Amino acid sequence: MKSNKALLIVFSIILALPFVNSCKRGDKDPFLSLKSRNSRISANWELKSGYSDDYLSIDEEFRWLDSDCEDANDAGGGALTDEYKENDVQSKTFNYSDALAHYELLTTTTRENVIDPVAGLLVQGKEYEDAWTIKRDINYNYELTIKKNGEYRVYVTYNLFDDDVPNVIDGNGDMQYGQTYTGTFEYVDNWHWTNSSVGSKEGIMFDGFPMPIVNNMPEYDQDLNYFNNYVSGISFSNETMVFDIERLASKELTLIGQDKENSYYQDVDEEYEAFLNGQSIDCKGTFTYNSQDNKNYYLQFISDGKSVDK
Repeated sequence: MKSNKALLIVFSIILALPFVNSCKRGDKDPFLSLKSRNSRISANWELKSGYSDDYLSIDEEFRWLDSDCEDANDAGGGALTDEYKENDVQSKTFNYSDALAHYELLTTTTRENVIDPVAGLLVQGKEYEDAWTIKRDINYNYELTIKKNGEYRVYVTYNLFDDDVPNVIDGNGDMQYGQTYTGTFEYVDNWHWTNSSVGSKEGIMFDGFPMPIVNNMPEYDQDLNYFNNYVSGISFSNETMVFDIERLASKELTLIGQDKENSYYQDVDEEYEAFLNGQSIDCKGTFTYNSQDNKNYYLQFISDGKSVDK
């Protein structure tokens, strides 16, 4: 009798193996789970750790097709546009740890002089790099509630005190600094199982996936020297996102995502007349623009293992 029971147990396990394998998609999914992926995904997930980064590189170049145009003048006697080649790089990173988001913005340029996009001032390249380099810690909580019926909700709370923000002028005429940015953000939409964005396994698509944006403001003195920058607000982007699910267990969810956008543009200026040593010459210039924007996400969530569909 005991041998018959043992055989029955072994037979039951063999029959269950295809079901178990169908529940395991990610390399780090639990080997044995009696709950389907659809059931395991249903939970209130809290962002515990991970990172998101955005690396943007922009190259611009202008060249005359005829080298004589470098020394030519326009009809008014002024010099033509100088040839140039420039590169700007901006790197944004959020590192998440428990209820904290550490934000870093790093900017570099090869240009000697740059028009600051916010202040509208022509400043030195080094001043521009300093003005757009900033680090801040944000008290941050990100909750992602997913239901089996294809609905989800994102709820974010954040708090940041920046002691570099110019606030009010006191009775002595001195500027007082410091401001707190605190708030909540809520978003509701739909999700779908789909092809993975970074691998061959099944992925998950969110019709909108809010991520934080830190807006900052540079300050220059009357001599156009940079002396301070500060956070001017916190907002959220909201784009359709496809993630690979590295791990989906009853209390753990790890999402991996990538997004790459490349842009290339080249244009030859219309032919126009220029002058060199009293002689009229035809000049054309080629402007080339090339940008590469690479975004990466690695987000680890935890839950209490309780379904939100019950």
